[in-house]
Amino acid sequence: MGCLEVLRHNYHLCIDEVLSDIHKVLKPAFAVCDATIALEGFGPKTGRPRIVDRVLASRDLVALDSVMARIMGFDPDQIRHLQILTEDGIARRKIIRWWARISPA
Repeated sequence: MGCLEVLRHNYHLCIDEVLSDIHKVLKPAFAVCDATIALEGFGPKTGRPRIVDRVLASRDLVALDSVMARIMGFDPDQIRHLQILTEDGIARRKIIRWWARISPA
């Protein structure tokens, strides 16, 4: 179910701000990202499964999102919720830049 148990689809238009707000309110201490199999294309209801064979964990969720973005071929600097967290001083850019050297799977 996650943090938003009801009406979570209502937040799609403002997902970047919502993700940032959730991070600020809950102050997560640790996260694990299971990327053994990912969905490529227009998810979450359609798309093609892709074997990624990665499991990542971090105490820094912004760094974790940045690493996953890089693995998927995206530039973390272009992802709005990561920009918001950086602007708010929550992101540790040094760690993000270090991890950004990971090449896409």
